[in-house]
Amino acid sequence: MNGALVFIAAGAGLAALGVVLFFAPVLIARRRHGPGIDSERLAATVGAFPRLTTAEQRRLATQVRGFLRHKRFTASGQAVPDIIRLAVAGNACLLRLGKDADCFPDVREIALEGGDDPPSRVGLAWTAVEDAMSRSPANPVIRAFAARLADQRTAHPRNRCAAEYPEKWWRQFNALATDRAAREALPALAGAETPDALFLDTSEMFFQSPDVLANAHNPLYRLMTEFYGVTLNRTG
Repeated sequence: MNGALVFIAAGAGLAALGVVLFFAPVLIARRRHGPGIDSERLAATVGAFPRLTTAEQRRLATQVRGFLRHKRFTASGQAVPDIIRLAVAGNACLLRLGKDADCFPDVREIALEGGDDPPSRVGLAWTAVEDAMSRSPANPVIRAFAARLADQRTAHPRNRCAAEYPEKWWRQFNALATDRAAREALPALAGAETPDALFLDTSEMFFQSPDVLANAHNPLYRLMTEFYGVTLNRTG
């Protein structure tokens, strides 16, 4: 009888161990990458999320998972909250929803204390991430990652966006300079002194206030949809 109990207990123990081993990767991944990524969480941290198509929303979730899996977050020894990690990943990956777009493979670290940014590191202030979640006109996270795309003029096709850069940007820069009505309607863009600066300013506006951009300067809006491979749903 005792032998039978020992046998049963041993079997139960092995079964329990098997369950633990089976779910261990899931548990470890959850602990490492934070809570599951669903529409509610993305909508809370990415202002443009409701404007994406269903397919784009699914694509964003996929890109965010990859981003969180391969990027390290640091903050001077402090733990980075899941919501901050998700806000950075979600807003950064908005820029990589086009077909075959990579997910910033050269970036390995997100540093939440700012500072100089070597190619493998993006520095962001905590307040910058909070601004990205606030639905304000400015989105420093989008701007920081758009800057990583500004020099992709001769990169491999998988890393290059669809627009004929920089030719089309020079064309739009010159057009905006002579369009007084558009400059008055888009003061955030009117101060851009170079096509690169216009690219960063317009990237922020495209994802934060696409209606304003489309109504004031539709050619720039269309160029953004081409460049990022995303057509944001407009309201009104």
